[in-house]
Amino acid sequence: MAKQQPVPQLRTAGGIRYELTRKRVKNLNIRVREDGTVAVSIPLRTSAEAADRFVAARAAWVQQAQARARRIREAFRLSGVI
Repeated sequence: MAKQQPVPQLRTAGGIRYELTRKRVKNLNIRVREDGTVAVSIPLRTSAEAADRFVAARAAWVQQAQARARRIREAFRLSGVI
């Protein structure tokens, strides 16, 4: 039988909109994707409120990472790669 993919949940915390996914992980993880979207994975038993607090506490870092991703995308666009 095929494994079922976790269903992401869209949430907002600290002014950051993110996609929350519960997985078999040990730690809370934040990823800022190339397109600037934010994905957070949390252990199965961790509450969504704990994820919100985690994202809100790291909002400044997320915004810096989004700005960095935006600069990289712009550089690629100007160079004609994208």
